[in-house]
Amino acid sequence: MLIARAPAARRMWAGLTSISGWGLRLRYALGNLFPSVDYMQGQYHIPHKLLVPLYYPYRWPRGLRRVG
Repeated sequence: MLIARAPAARRMWAGLTSISGWGLRLRYALGNLFPSVDYMQGQYHIPHKLLVPLYYPYRWPRGLRRVG
């Protein structure tokens, strides 16, 4: 299976295991859990920047559901 086609949780785990150092791993994990406002607005068509924080918890279960 290509890593780009793998479920989100599996891609994140693969990314974490390929990074050395806890500081860089933490930064990578936070970047995946909380992507930029611009990414979130483009990906989820969020109408206003103030609504973006409400969408972060929405995307986490969606990524975990695709673990299969």
